Amino acid sequence: MDWLTWLLLESPAALGTLLGLTLFVLLVRWRRGGSPRPLVVALAVSVVLLVTQALVVTHRERAAHVLDAIAADIVRARTGALAAALDEQFDAGRHRGEPLTRARFVEDVQALLRRISVVWVQRTDLDITGRQPGRFVAEAQYLAEINYDQLSGTFRSRWAVTFARTAHGWQIVQIEPMFIDGVPVASWERIARE
Repeated sequence: MDWLTWLLLESPAALGTLLGLTLFVLLVRWRRGGSPRPLVVALAVSVVLLVTQALVVTHRERAAHVLDAIAADIVRARTGALAAALDEQFDAGRHRGEPLTRARFVEDVQALLRRISVVWVQRTDLDITGRQPGRFVAEAQYLAEINYDQLSGTFRSRWAVTFARTAHGWQIVQIEPMFIDGVPVASWERIARE
């Protein structure tokens, strides 16, 4: 079912190619003496599908847009997109015994970006794993090259990002590290120590 959602709602290129080929076959059939009715119906259905795809924003598209903006900002050592995406009620658990609130989380990321340099980040996977009314969880996998002092390396990571519909639109209410290369059990406490 995910491939059907991707085809019908998320990929203009794939849907356009499929519809274009279908219309071409029906055009050839009509030109060879067939009825024009299937071509006209297919053309109407194509317009409806393309308009629907343009109007509907899926959870995967919404998450990809927000997470890609955050990743681009992180490469530039900025946190503006992150701060804008986090809800006021953001809560990432506890870190060093204190609640990891929105302000504290952004401050910790800023401090981390002063110590390390993120050369590039590439999102390699994005799955929607949990759906509830007004809430969904996006699991995003990344590959990133990071420099720290004289050391440099490419690291894989996977994050669970919970989005919720708020008064300000869809915003991130929780971020949990699931896996980070070199960190055996990813947690905010362990990340701070590494």
